[in-house]
Amino acid sequence: MGHVIMNEILTYVTLLGLWPRSRKSTKTISYLIILSSSFLFFGSLLYLVVHRKFGSNEIDSIETVTSQFAVLYYMTFFTLKREGTVRIIDQMSDFSKFGKPPLFDQHNKRLNYLLSYFVICLFVAIVGVVALPAIYTGSCHKANEQLNLTKTCGLVAPVWLPFDYNGYPLKFLVFAWEGYCCIITYACSGISSLVLVGTMEHLIIRIEQLKLMFPEILNEANRHIREQKLKNWVQYHLALFGIGKLMTATYTYCLSVIVLCVGILFGCIGVSTMQSASSNNSVFLFLGWFQSLIVLSVCGQRLIDTCLSVGIAVYNSRWYDMDVSFQKSVHMILIRSQKPILIYTGPFSYLSHLLILSVLQTAYSYINLLSARG
Repeated sequence: MGHVIMNEILTYVTLLGLWPRSRKSTKTISYLIILSSSFLFFGSLLYLVVHRKFGSNEIDSIETVTSQFAVLYYMTFFTLKREGTVRIIDQMSDFSKFGKPPLFDQHNKRLNYLLSYFVICLFVAIVGVVALPAIYTGSCHKANEQLNLTKTCGLVAPVWLPFDYNGYPLKFLVFAWEGYCCIITYACSGISSLVLVGTMEHLIIRIEQLKLMFPEILNEANRHIREQKLKNWVQYHLALFGIGKLMTATYTYCLSVIVLCVGILFGCIGVSTMQSASSNNSVFLFLGWFQSLIVLSVCGQRLIDTCLSVGIAVYNSRWYDMDVSFQKSVHMILIRSQKPILIYTGPFSYLSHLLILSVLQTAYSYINLLSARG
């Protein structure tokens, strides 16, 4: 599928199987990928349930279950709502009606570089999550001896299987499958979240174009042409807000994972990093999730600020020198511009700087709770 925007990121998501290769592509491959990469989640969950290990000594396993549930939840809803994301990108790639924004190619190229940088950081975090448990196997065995623990060493997380897998090559095969699960789930969810970031940034570029168009309307001497340009401007404004509504309807389900899981996950990571018997990959897990939280929240805040700046730009223009009919239209524009596009992450929260504080506050509460229980 050819698009003008975010070609590199869409290529990555296509290779991972979450993005359609053509208009007629089905979601079968996406669901098979989600199913095949759910081994780590179900295996770790069964390990906790069968062995009844829900205390702070097994915080690494609880952390893995929470993180894997979060990414599988995100991938599932991203796939379910994929048609909406495709429609958004199609509309953002269409310049036939309102024209291409000034310096669009430069902005698009810069955004692609920035998104690629985030992909590199994401893969560094994934490598850390997968590799560190294997690298620090010796430290894990020493911690077991010193603290009289029975933790399984050398794996991303212990899983329950109906047979003993502690010997070679079964343990290596389990580690390989766990590594596959981590790479697929974290890469798919992380890169697909950058697709959402890219669409919001391109919407910001379009809104900035809208602001630049308004002074051109005021400079038009012919009243009839000026009214026609204003009508076209209003249609563009409504079209952009229509895309914003589609974003909210499409993204809310998968982004609700931030409210549901990320605060709990950060709380588990906080407790895990304070334990001497930690699996050592918690820091990389935190960095990967924290990057996604920061990028999404900052982008959502930028979208809010840019929407509100439309009203400020219109108000600061020379609209009061125009005819009465034009002034009445501007009043309606100013009223509409006071309501920004909000990308909701649940019934009461949306992407903004406040979401970061809310997640960290939740994490702090869970750190205190888990530490008290321990």
